[in-house]
Amino acid sequence: MRISDVMAKNTPDDAGAEREQLPAWQSKPEKEEQSAYERVVLAGMKIIYRDKVADQIVTALRSVKADPARALASVAQTIILQIDKASKGTLPETVIIPAAAEILEHIAELVNTAGAVKVDDALLSRAGQHLLLGLAQEYGVEPEEVQALLDSVPPEKAKEYVTQQQAYAESDPALQGGDDQESMDQTAIDQEEMPA
Repeated sequence: MRISDVMAKNTPDDAGAEREQLPAWQSKPEKEEQSAYERVVLAGMKIIYRDKVADQIVTALRSVKADPARALASVAQTIILQIDKASKGTLPETVIIPAAAEILEHIAELVNTAGAVKVDDALLSRAGQHLLLGLAQEYGVEPEEVQALLDSVPPEKAKEYVTQQQAYAESDPALQGGDDQESMDQTAIDQEEMPA
């Protein structure tokens, strides 16, 4: 289950409507941006699975009485903000939302597999919307601007962007691990810094 698929499926499209040029973060990612995206997602995964954090996430989501979509979004937002803080301002803005969405997907898979919350397409879509709005508020973007951005993106373009990122990550050996990966992991998590 991919958030881009869910958002695309649940986002109305005005047939035949003219769309504006896609924002820079939705164009084909540059190698440096893709590398940063992969590092952020990896850092997020390390946070989720550090010590007993995964168990804490599952326990917290299992006990949520309110909207689980907001709770999922809150966990993902907390993780991405922790990574951004650790980066000391070097995290490229263009990777924040895509990386946060992927981190959200991993959290959703974790709690769904653990049986804490049944995550279906509608719940994941709502969580993605809450995450986007929460990050926008955190970074000082007006809700109207976020809505305009969402409305301006054709669902097929959003899905294409995520597919491009995934294909690039799978095709670049430098992003597949090795000595450089170990060094990057050390920097990103243990020393609480994110390489630029």
